[in-house]
Amino acid sequence: PDTIGDLILFTPALGQFMEAWPKARHVIVVREGYENLASLFPKSLEWKVARLNPFKKRPSQCRRELNALLGDLEALGPDLILAPTLNRTWLEIAVAAHFKKTRSVVLGGAEVDPLFEASLRLDLDVDPAASFRETVPSDPTAGDVENQHRFAEKVIGGGLKRRLPAIEVGAEPSAKARSIAAMHGLAQGKWAAVFPGGLANVPVKSWPPSQFAEVVAWLQARKLPVMLLAHADEAPEVEKVASLAEKIGGTRPPTWLGRDGELPLLAALLKDCGVYFGHDTGAMHIAGAVGRPVVGIFGGGHWPRFKPSARQAVSVVQPLPCFGCNWDCHFGDGPCVKTIPAGDAIRALERVLGAGADPVDAVVESHSLPPKALELIAAASPGILALKRDRVERQHKIEELKSETDSKDVEIEDLKR
Repeated sequence: PDTIGDLILFTPALGQFMEAWPKARHVIVVREGYENLASLFPKSLEWKVARLNPFKKRPSQCRRELNALLGDLEALGPDLILAPTLNRTWLEIAVAAHFKKTRSVVLGGAEVDPLFEASLRLDLDVDPAASFRETVPSDPTAGDVENQHRFAEKVIGGGLKRRLPAIEVGAEPSAKARSIAAMHGLAQGKWAAVFPGGLANVPVKSWPPSQFAEVVAWLQARKLPVMLLAHADEAPEVEKVASLAEKIGGTRPPTWLGRDGELPLLAALLKDCGVYFGHDTGAMHIAGAVGRPVVGIFGGGHWPRFKPSARQAVSVVQPLPCFGCNWDCHFGDGPCVKTIPAGDAIRALERVLGAGADPVDAVVESHSLPPKALELIAAASPGILALKRDRVERQHKIEELKSETDSKDVEIEDLKR
């Protein structure tokens, strides 16, 4: 797992592995920064931090860090290597290929982004298709929790009881969160956490501040106080929402801007609230995992993989012919999200707020674009996809030529000596 959401959604399967093999050492490999989630997970889980970013660097650019990680893993002597997420980088493939004699299992196949595939082949001489010893098929129409449940059943053997993601928040962050909320006059469980941030990795899926402001004003009109939450780096977007809410007749809501290392405090604040509303982010999955009702705004990048898995959850989505773009948006600005009106989000909130204690698992579909626009998107998408494939093929060729040139440069230097 390589993002907050991935890690939270993995908790049901992780719990099943730890219960099936209680005497084993369970080690999870994460990118730097995500180890801050450790206090929310079982204490016996070990965290190994990869001091490299496979999204930004190819293997040849971080050989020292990769070798250090592989050395640390060799020292552990793993008996089983699992790749339980569907979006992979070259790193999972490299680890599995390194431990050729170890049982390794991948969910959904070992396919990676074509650029990652080229890096593996040119830098490490690794074939992704041959890296894992076992494959568990995935269902593209199901969410990650459902697919990982199937994955755990296959790895462990036999049927397993289904469960929802869950994390534990400690006493210290809980007390601090209660103090922060109380300072703003927010009673425990009686306020809405509105999250207009959380888009550092995928900014294209942002919902407009004006729409968030409408929802804030609507919640306040229902006598449900609001606090805006985001990362400190997203302060300008939060300020836009607060200012616009005030401008359209609401009151300026209080804000909490988290900093790196404060994920346990964010989890505690979300546990303190009465409902989460906001982007499809790690915070949404945290809110669901601490037992809060959630309403998330979704686009088509990975739909429906990251639908919230919670006791009470409603997803708002606008189906378009270009869905499945992996957030390499055909149109650059995510119209599937940008054009969802506030009214559809409010309908979703009405659904979850009116449910009482009853479970909710629903989707509110938005249909704001006219039929002609949908026809245009459907007609344009095949050509755009063809251009993207051509771009990738050209990039492959460039990398191959660069690799050959580098190799010849080394040979020439050797001859000079």
